[in-house]
Amino acid sequence: VSKDAAMPMGCVKEVVCVGGYLTAPAYQGAKQMLSACMSDLPTAICANNDSAALGVYQACAELGLKVPEDISVFGTDDEPAAQMVIPPLSTFAIDTREMFFSLVNRVLDTLEGKENVPQTAFIRGTLLPRTSTASPGNPKEIML
Repeated sequence: VSKDAAMPMGCVKEVVCVGGYLTAPAYQGAKQMLSACMSDLPTAICANNDSAALGVYQACAELGLKVPEDISVFGTDDEPAAQMVIPPLSTFAIDTREMFFSLVNRVLDTLEGKENVPQTAFIRGTLLPRTSTASPGNPKEIML
């Protein structure tokens, strides 16, 4: 989301870039996107997962961008590497065990012919704010 993107009726201009779930494609997508908007960088990149966020880190480093001073980066799934990169990656940890059991139970219920099997499930997660995110326009105010 662009830093100066306030639009009428509270809307915000968004930039979406398809970079995939793996480090290399995410790196390529982030590098292409960031190269094209160096004069109007987004405030943050929310990656599909932590592996993709690592690709974003690499693209930022190659373009001379500092995380979070120039751009915030956020991942999902709390891979071990998320705590080991510098700065440590802010992420959202999903209970994959609960997600797996929910999926298996819904599949089994469907195969058994049960009626009204939920098509979706709410899986709890935990926000893990680390130092890869900062308040827009104030990189010293790390968002924890």
